Amino acid sequence: LIGLITIQLFVYFYNIDKTYQMYILGDEFGYWTNAAYMFGYNWSSVTSHNTYYSWGYSLLLVPLFYISNWKIRYQVALAINITLMIIAFCIQCYIERKLFEKINSKWIYFVNTIISVYSTNIFYAKTTQSESFLYFIYVIVILLLFKVLTTQKKTYYMILGIVSGFIVCVHMRSIGVLLAACITVCIYILKKKEDIQKGLFFLFAFLGVLLILYMVKNMLINDLYQNNVTVAVNNVSGQVS
Repeated sequence: LIGLITIQLFVYFYNIDKTYQMYILGDEFGYWTNAAYMFGYNWSSVTSHNTYYSWGYSLLLVPLFYISNWKIRYQVALAINITLMIIAFCIQCYIERKLFEKINSKWIYFVNTIISVYSTNIFYAKTTQSESFLYFIYVIVILLLFKVLTTQKKTYYMILGIVSGFIVCVHMRSIGVLLAACITVCIYILKKKEDIQKGLFFLFAFLGVLLILYMVKNMLINDLYQNNVTVAVNNVSGQVS
C-alpha cells in the first residue's frame, strides 16, 4: 500500500515545480476571487465580467492568501488537491475492503491506484479547479452512506446531511449527489422501518447547509459578481434552462 501511494505521489507531483499559474483561467479565477473576497479583498471590477462559481472549494484557498508569493501559494493549493486525492484513495480502499472481504486486498489497492492516476484526476489535481475537492467530498458521502447503512447511528445521518448539502456548495451540478443521498436514506428508513427521527436529523442538516449556501451565494453574486448577465450560467437556474 505504501509503495502504491508513493507511486501516486510521484505521478501527481511530477513537474509541479513548473506549474505556478492558472491554466483554465475563467474557472480558476472564479474560485480564487471568492477566496480573495472572504479574505478581505475586492476583485469585483474584474469578477463582474466573469460567471459565478460556487464557494465551497474557495474555503480551502482562503488561508493561502497569507502566502505573499503567488507561485508558492498556487503550488500549495495543488499540494492540497493531491493530498485530498490520496486521502480519497485510502477511503476507497477501506470501503471496498469492508464490502468485498473475499477479494485480496492487493487487488483492491491496485485497482484504486489505477483509478487515482487516471489522466483526468491528474489534470484536475494540477489546476485550482474544484474537481479534486469535489471528488474527495463525493468519496466522503459514500463513506457516510456506508456508515449509515451499517451502523444506523443518528450522528452519521446528521453528518451525511451536512456533507451531502456541502457538496452542492462545492459545485452546483452535484445537486444530483444530494438527491441520490436523500433517496437512499428515504428508501432505507421505509424498508427497514428505522426511527423517523434519524431521517429528520439528515433532513434538517442538509436543509441548514442549503440555507447557508443560498445566503452566501446571493452575497457573492450581489457584491462580487454584481449580478452580471453571465451569472446564471453556473447557477441552478441556468443549468435547468
